[in-house]
Amino acid sequence: MAVHKIKRKEPPMTEKTADFRQLQLENERLQREKADLADRIKEAEETLRAIQNGQVDALVVSTTQGEQVFTLKGADYTYKVLIENMNEGALTMTKEGVIIYANKSFARLVGTPLERVIGSLLTDFIDTGKREDLQNFLQKEFENQRIAGVYLTAASGDLIQTQLSLIKLQTEDMAGNICAVVTDLTEHKRMEASINAEKIASVKAKEAERSNLEKSRFLATVSHEIRNPLNVIIGISEFVGEAADAKEQAEYLEMIRNSAVSLRDLLKDILDISIIESRHIKLNQVPFNLLQEVEKLILYMLPQAYNKGLELKWAADAGMPTFVCGDPGKLRQVLLNLVGNAIKYTEQGVVEVTLTLDEKSDCNEPGSTDLANVLFAVRDTGMGIPPDKMEQIFDLFAQVHNTTAFAHEGSGLGLPISKNLVSLMGGSIEVESDQKCGSTFYFSIPFSMAEDPVDINEEAGSAAQLKQPVYSSQGEENVEMSILLVEDKPMNQKLVEAHLKRKGHTIYIASNGKEALDAHASMQFDLILMDISMPVMDGVEATKLIRAAERDKGRHTPIVAMTAYAMGKDREKYLQAGMDYYISKPIEPGELYKLLEQIAKK
Repeated sequence: MAVHKIKRKEPPMTEKTADFRQLQLENERLQREKADLADRIKEAEETLRAIQNGQVDALVVSTTQGEQVFTLKGADYTYKVLIENMNEGALTMTKEGVIIYANKSFARLVGTPLERVIGSLLTDFIDTGKREDLQNFLQKEFENQRIAGVYLTAASGDLIQTQLSLIKLQTEDMAGNICAVVTDLTEHKRMEASINAEKIASVKAKEAERSNLEKSRFLATVSHEIRNPLNVIIGISEFVGEAADAKEQAEYLEMIRNSAVSLRDLLKDILDISIIESRHIKLNQVPFNLLQEVEKLILYMLPQAYNKGLELKWAADAGMPTFVCGDPGKLRQVLLNLVGNAIKYTEQGVVEVTLTLDEKSDCNEPGSTDLANVLFAVRDTGMGIPPDKMEQIFDLFAQVHNTTAFAHEGSGLGLPISKNLVSLMGGSIEVESDQKCGSTFYFSIPFSMAEDPVDINEEAGSAAQLKQPVYSSQGEENVEMSILLVEDKPMNQKLVEAHLKRKGHTIYIASNGKEALDAHASMQFDLILMDISMPVMDGVEATKLIRAAERDKGRHTPIVAMTAYAMGKDREKYLQAGMDYYISKPIEPGELYKLLEQIAKK
C-alpha cells in the first residue's frame, strides 16, 4: 500500500523588539513563512492529484497529538452510511434526468422500490403537466448549486411538495451528471401553517381583548354621559311643581330642556359613530355650490357666535371653483362640528373659516372633470389644546377641555365623527394648537368639477335615494297640511301632535300600521308620518300595502319614516317599501318643521 506522508511544520518563534536588527529578522522570518506556505500549497496540490489519480489509499497527517491515518475507503464508507440514512432523498442522475443512484429515503418518498427507481427518469415521478419544464430546467447550464421547487407524484397518486437542491459534478468520469438532495416540504409547510395559525390566533386574541376593553370603556363613558342629563331631568322635574313663581318654574323647565337636548345630541352622535364604523354609510356624489354651502353654514352659526361676542367670518381663494361634485351633507357635518367646537371653546376674539386650493388642476374650462383639492382651515383664538392631549383629540369620548368652565359640554364624539367623514370623502385632517393663541383644524377634500353648473340643484342625483331633509337658512313658509301620524306610543303621539298643531296642521292619529291602512282607505292625506316599530303591523309593511293601493288610484302620498336607527341597509329597506323621507327620533321640532316646509314646496 502506497503511503504519502504529510509533515506538519511548526512556525518559528517570534519576539517583539524595537531595534532595526529585530525588524530585519522579522522580515526574514516572514519570507521563510511565505516560502514554506508555497511549499505546503504545492504539496497539497500534489496530494490532491494523487488522490484523483487513485495513487493514494490513505493519508497520514502529523498533528500535535501525533500521526493519524485516514483511509479514503473508510471515508467513502462513512459518507455512504450518512447518505443512505439521511431523512432527505438523495440521488445522482445524468443531465438527461436518468437516475443512476438513489437512497432509500427517496424511494420511500415516492413509494417505489429502490430497484425500480434506479434507471428511471426523474420526470417519471413528476406531475405530467410539469415534466417538460423540469426536463428543460435540468438541461440548462448552471454552475455549482441551483434550487428548484417541484411536486413529486407518489405511487399512490399523492402530490408531494418538495425542494430540489441540484449540484453539477465536475470530476472527469462524472462530468455533466447532477446530484440532487430532495427535501419533503409537507411537514415544513404543516409546521409553518401551524405557526402562522398560532400567530393569527394570538393577534386575534389580543385584538379581541383590546376590543373588549374599548367596548367596556365606551359603555362606561356612554352610561356616564347619559346619566348626567337624566339626573338633571329627573331631579329638576320634581322642583317644577314646587316653584314659588313662574320665573323660577321657567328656569327649571329651561334646565330640563337643555339636558334633554344634550341627551338627544349624544344619542345622535352615537348613532353616527355606529353607522360610520359599520361601514353602512355611503357617499352621495352630487353637484353642488361649494361657496354657497359654506356661506349657509356660517349664517347658521352666526347667532351662537354673536351670543358670545365673537366675530365669525370666512374667506375663499379667488380661483376657488364654485361648483363641485361631492357630498354636501357630510361636508356640512364636518364644518358644523369644527366651527361649533371653535365657538364653544373661544371666549373672545374670532373664529375664521378659510378655503384654499391645496393642489388644483385646470378646472376653469366648461365641462371639465378635473380634481380640485380644497384645503379647509377652521381657526379660533380660544384656549388651545394642551400638548399632552393633542394625540387624544380624535379618540372616542376624548374631552380635552375638562376644566370647570367646559365640564360636560359635549360628548367628545364630534372630532372622531369628523375624522371618519373626512377619511370617507378621501381626505385627511390634522390640527395645530397653541394654548396662548388658539387652534387651527385643517382638512382637505378632493372634489371633481361639476360638468354642467347650470343644472345644479339641491336634489340632484338623489331621486333614487331615501332622503333626509335638506335644511336652508331662509325663513319658514308654513303651509297647513292634513297629516296622518302613525305612532304606537301615547306620549310620542301627544308630543308630535303638539308640535304639528303649533303650525296649524290638521292631525289624525293611528296607533299601528293596520289603523293607518284603514285611515288611508277612507281619507286622503297630504302627508303620512310613519313609525317603523309598531304592534299588529309595522311601518314597512303598512307602507307597502299603501303603495299597492295607491297604484290603482293613481296617487302618491309622501311618507316619512320616523326611526331611531337608520343604518344603510335599513334605509334601503324603507326605500324599497315606498317611503320618501326619514327623520330621526327623538324628533327635534326645528328639523320637523324644515321637513314639512320642504315637502310643502313640492
